[in-house]
Amino acid sequence: MEPSKRLPMWLAVGITVVVGVPFGLWLKEYSLALFISFTVWAQYFAFGARPAGLKRIIPGYIAGGIGATATHLFGTWLADLFGKTHLVAEGDLGMLLGYFIGFCVLIYSMKFMPFIGENPLAFFQGISLTLACIFTGQGAAYVGDATNVYVLIIGGLIASILAMFLGCFLGWFNVTINVGPPKPAPAEATPAKG
Repeated sequence: MEPSKRLPMWLAVGITVVVGVPFGLWLKEYSLALFISFTVWAQYFAFGARPAGLKRIIPGYIAGGIGATATHLFGTWLADLFGKTHLVAEGDLGMLLGYFIGFCVLIYSMKFMPFIGENPLAFFQGISLTLACIFTGQGAAYVGDATNVYVLIIGGLIASILAMFLGCFLGWFNVTINVGPPKPAPAEATPAKG
């Protein structure tokens, strides 16, 4: 039986978008990457549209984001180490080698992290969306507009994680105004002792 709706989905989504968009427009240099927030909002639905899904999204996403950041830092270090040696563009050889090694290690390590292996969607979105923040220069304000490339990469991770939390909120908010908070599961009867 479908729960009764507080608001129709079309209206709930419209309201949720209006609640989310100011975080990408009004915060000036601290504005969040809404492409991440809206992707995580959709991910909330993929994980059952219930708060319990956040226990899978948040750690999986953060683990992927940290792994992507570490890999990008490694690639950047190798690019610096190789100096002007490159294939086509300056720094490409070090970055390609760093990405190859880093992502092979990161993905292989999933074998030893069963939680991540059970939540690949959140993990891989953490990787891809954090890299998107890094490559588009998101997060500079969060690290004091640093000029050090390594610090700016960390700023991308911070921006990605903050936008992920907004997306988690938007997913929860959308469901809450659409159908209300989730009802607790009925308690199982306990056998009488005697």
